[in-house]
Amino acid sequence: TRIVMCYELIQVFDQQFAGQYETEQADEQAVADATAFVFQHEMGHALVDVLELPITGKEEDAVDDLATLVLLHGWEDGDESALNAAAAFYLQGEEQEAELEELPYWDEHSLGLQRYYQIACIVYGFNPDKHAELVGEDLPQERAQRCPAEYKQKASSWEVLLADYWKDADQADED
Repeated sequence: TRIVMCYELIQVFDQQFAGQYETEQADEQAVADATAFVFQHEMGHALVDVLELPITGKEEDAVDDLATLVLLHGWEDGDESALNAAAAFYLQGEEQEAELEELPYWDEHSLGLQRYYQIACIVYGFNPDKHAELVGEDLPQERAQRCPAEYKQKASSWEVLLADYWKDADQADED
């Protein structure tokens, strides 16, 4: 009935992002964004559990999608926050590549690079004009073509799953 965020996770992000951006402030923002993503991800698990939401496929991927959508729709500069979270998975994926024989292919989590591309695709699909720079080096063209449809499908799926639980701001004030 609660979500616990460990300081050690923030330390891992702090080490991952150290020197990755042009300024220390940008590194710190990436740490905050990756932490916010993980909180939203864990909130997704809580919603699936408490509301007994049906999930097909891997729950880890589904709640990654939800966390990305929450950042895109509920946070100022949420697209940048989601991309910073994706960068954490990219860095994790680079570390994983060095140990291909030892990768946990059996794990419930997708590999870091897979998570990176999924988040980048949702962000691009949300606003292709704003994020056109992602296509090419960061997001292959053949994947980018499908991203607007993937974004719509994922957003629609979560809207359906949570439809009975939404409250308008006006309605919430009345309760």
